[in-house]
This record gives sequence, C-alpha cells and structure tokens, in this order.
Amino acid sequence: MVHVVRREIIDERGYLFDDWTPADPEIHRADVVVYSNCDEVELFINGRSIGTKPVAEDDAPTVWTLLYESGTIKAVGKINGKNAAVHEHVTANQAVKISLDVEKDVITNDWDDVVYVTATVTDKNGVRNPVGGHSVKFTLDGPGEIVAVDNSDVFSHERYKSDTRTSYLGKVVAIVRALGDEGVISVKASADGLESDSVDIKINSKK
Repeated sequence: MVHVVRREIIDERGYLFDDWTPADPEIHRADVVVYSNCDEVELFINGRSIGTKPVAEDDAPTVWTLLYESGTIKAVGKINGKNAAVHEHVTANQAVKISLDVEKDVITNDWDDVVYVTATVTDKNGVRNPVGGHSVKFTLDGPGEIVAVDNSDVFSHERYKSDTRTSYLGKVVAIVRALGDEGVISVKASADGLESDSVDIKINSKK
C-alpha cells in the first residue's frame, strides 16, 4: 500500500491533510508525507518525478519538501523495482456541488439499524473541495428520521441533534434511521450556491 498526504504548519504545529488543495494557494513550501509498506516510493508532481526514496525498515513515513504547485501529486510504491501501489491527489477547483454516498442502501425498522449518509462538497469534476465551510442541510422524504449530524471537527460547537451542519474539510455526515416497516427514505442534501444531491434508502421488514 501507499498513501500520500500533505503536511501544513499551523500555529507552529504540523497537521496532515488528505488532499492537494491548501487553503492558501500562494504557499511556497509543501511538505509531502508518504506512508507505505513497499520497498521504495517514487513521488511525482504533474507527471514529473521528484525522486525515489527507500521505505524505512519500520515503515516510518517518507517525507519530501518541495515547492507547491497545483495539479496532481502522486506516490508510487515499488517492490523489487516494480510498481506495486499508487495513490494520488488532484487539486480541487471551485466548489459547485454536493455528492451523496451511503454505506448501504437497505435498512430495517430497528432502533440500532442506521445508515451513514456522507455529503461531500466537490468541484465540477467530482474532486472533494476541502476549503471553507458550507452549511449543509439534510431533508428526508419517507418513513425515516435524522438521528444526528456530524463533520468530525472536534472544535465545532454545532448540535448533533439537527438537520444542518457546516462542512469540515469538504464533508458532513447524517445518520438516518427508519420509522416504518416498508417504503423508501429519500435523503437530500443542499447548501447555498451548490448543486444538491439525493439518495434513496429502501426499508426491508426482514433482518
């Protein structure tokens, strides 16, 4: 496996971000951290090789410091000189829409059976845009309810028991539960200035 992230220094502390879209596009230095259990890793930016480094025996991350430029950052893990794993990030353009995903599309009418619905803010190409926060509102049609909403921001003071949450790093999650033994729950997510999206969850009376 190989996984590439960028490290940004905020208030003299280093934070890892799973994207290639910094809040400040004018930054000059970019720290790239690659996790892998391969023999070595080669890093590319916009198709240009930045170099190859061996992976430490304890699989500690490999780090590059380079000049930031928008586009595609890609890490290729190699074993015995052959490509074994690839991971990349693409710089997001302006946020234009919401994309909904569900962990499953069938649910039963049981108090502990829920569906996690993830709303992702993306650009026109479907690339997650992590910059800024959008107030995402979830609405339901059908025999169901929103149990809670969350965004993984540990500093947020917004209520969990709500239908609206501010996106954090481009994502918001709604937890949905059925209130009937049959039917379809249609979940919609919308935000000002963004194209909305919806998904259907079918209720199955049998466990």
